[in-house]
Amino acid sequence: MVVVALIYEGERPSLEFLRTCYGGSFLVHESFLYKREKAVGDKVYWTCRDHTLHGCRSRAITQGQRVTVMRGHCHSPDVEGLRARRQQEKAMEILKARPGGPGGQVDKLLHGADSLLYHRGPGTLTLTRPRPRKHAKPQALQGSPAEDQDKELGGPEFLRTPLGGSFLVHESFLYRREKAAGDKVYWTCRDQARMGCRSRAITQGQRVTVMRGHCHPPDLGGLEILRQRERRPGTAQWGSSGGPEFLKTPLGGSFLVHESFLYRREKAAGEKVYWTCRDQARMGCRSRAITQGQRVMVMRRHCHPPDLGGLEALRQREQFPSPAQREGSGTPQPLEFLRTSLGGKFLVYESFLYRKEKAAGEKVYWMCRDQSRLGCRSRAITQGQQVTVMRSHCHLPDLAGLEALRQRERFPTTAQQEDPENIEHLPKVQLCFTTCSPESQQINGKVKDIKPNSESQ
Repeated sequence: MVVVALIYEGERPSLEFLRTCYGGSFLVHESFLYKREKAVGDKVYWTCRDHTLHGCRSRAITQGQRVTVMRGHCHSPDVEGLRARRQQEKAMEILKARPGGPGGQVDKLLHGADSLLYHRGPGTLTLTRPRPRKHAKPQALQGSPAEDQDKELGGPEFLRTPLGGSFLVHESFLYRREKAAGDKVYWTCRDQARMGCRSRAITQGQRVTVMRGHCHPPDLGGLEILRQRERRPGTAQWGSSGGPEFLKTPLGGSFLVHESFLYRREKAAGEKVYWTCRDQARMGCRSRAITQGQRVMVMRRHCHPPDLGGLEALRQREQFPSPAQREGSGTPQPLEFLRTSLGGKFLVYESFLYRKEKAAGEKVYWMCRDQSRLGCRSRAITQGQQVTVMRSHCHLPDLAGLEALRQRERFPTTAQQEDPENIEHLPKVQLCFTTCSPESQQINGKVKDIKPNSESQ
């Protein structure tokens, strides 16, 4: 890495500094602006103002009136922006020394700086919104100074967010509130996360200060929709007279139905209930909804069309529940269970076999027997004599295997009928001693020093 160090010695001109909108200082060197980073002793370290915007790695160190530049810039200097800042600085000095009236020198200087800002286009200038020019009025028509100031400024425009907060509208751009410090309120661009826009705004009373330019055009369509919703709140905001529609889930929970979309309950905080799209995991939909009493607020749009077939099936099941879902409708049919080879149980429902997964209270959860082999995701829940099936099977029932299990249940083998505890496997040596006759011992000879537990036997 090559480090370029420019050290100016001899008779050096005094360093030039410009004031930032926060009361800090910019260092001006060869028409480039540097932002103060830190101070160590009598040395002050500066970074290029466009370090984040252009990735410029130029650094400067000031020690008294001496300037040391560490690296060159990767961009050209912003001459127009520097000229506008100098005009604004000069105007502020004249305004502090001798305040002038409307149409005077101060007003002309400020107007020149503001017109330069708007001709430049998107950039990183830190200038405020121009104040409207005062027009001469007859003395009889003029009111109080405070009333005239409010009429001239008009005040910033605010729009309500779906969650009850506020958007700041400035030059057709939307800003989201970030924080408040004293009488200052800090705002960030609404599209900061989506488009990486770094524009900021500060409101202080009726005054609006914009920190950086936007990297995108204004969303005029979205702004007009927000203004229309502010004038005429729709049923999606205030809720209809009938209230939101809810459908029961197979597990006994609730689905929220809004504009033919299904939402799953996420959490509840006070009177507000938060819902997520039912297809969030399957399709990555980020739509959210909040219900508060009869009011429904939708946060984001869906990335998919509504599932009208599934919605109609849920409504049909709500109106005409199946016999497995009904409770207390006649005498329920007893559940069928079959014994597994390891001593467990299979649940038999509609000729399908389910393996026991877990039990939680009165509920027993079952999974399809062919989950590992065929990837079937069907689930069943039993609660007493009631059976709830979660998903359909991706395969046909194994009727031959089911019949074989039923046959084994009806006609168990001899090994299954006997009690395993009464069966003992005696060693061969002990069986020989108990069954052999004395004649066989005389023929084969006497066996000496034979241990029954010997491995050789």
